[in-house]
Amino acid sequence: MGRARRRTRLAGALGAAVVLVIVALALAQAILPGIAASRIRDSLSRSGQGVHVSVSAFPAVELLFGRADSVSVRVDRLDAGRTRIGDLLARTGSAGHVQAGIRQLFSHGLELDGVSLEQTHGRLQGQATITRQSLEAILPAGLTLLATRQSDQAFALTATAQVLGQTLSATALVQARDGRLELIPELPLLRFLTITLFADPRVAVDSVAAGGGGGSYTFSATGHLR
Repeated sequence: MGRARRRTRLAGALGAAVVLVIVALALAQAILPGIAASRIRDSLSRSGQGVHVSVSAFPAVELLFGRADSVSVRVDRLDAGRTRIGDLLARTGSAGHVQAGIRQLFSHGLELDGVSLEQTHGRLQGQATITRQSLEAILPAGLTLLATRQSDQAFALTATAQVLGQTLSATALVQARDGRLELIPELPLLRFLTITLFADPRVAVDSVAAGGGGGSYTFSATGHLR
């Protein structure tokens, strides 16, 4: 009888423990995604407006270890002047799939419209549109830029200016090379003036492209997390 009672008590205790675990997991599944979304939303709201975030994870306890299945972010207006792009991209690696859309993004005086970013298992794809008016607003007076696609790894930027009645122009390539994004003068003698536009040990740029029409340029890029 004593052994039977102990077995019954043990079975009851184990059953209660299983129920508690199930309840705890159910509560975590209901609560943790909302907490994670709230943290992301609060972080972006410091420099953005109209921020909407949703986070999903199964099991939700993954969020306690900084992992999520998917994250969706929508922002109406964001000032990224103080944000390091490499940091933002690297952080997306904690989720299997990330979709982000920003209606207006302001960075270093430049306005970008319709910014989108998608990260799927470490692969990155982004796109943004810049109006010629916005681009010319940050350039010196009399200087214009023309962007044309060259290949999957580069596009050309041609700067034109009027100097003493003469039209002067110079062309440089914006090129993805060895994971970096570089601005390379077209003339071989000026290659020493190459400027690195983006470089981060955690993020590699694989391709870039540009196209224009209707008074705006659309820039796109692909890459991957290292």
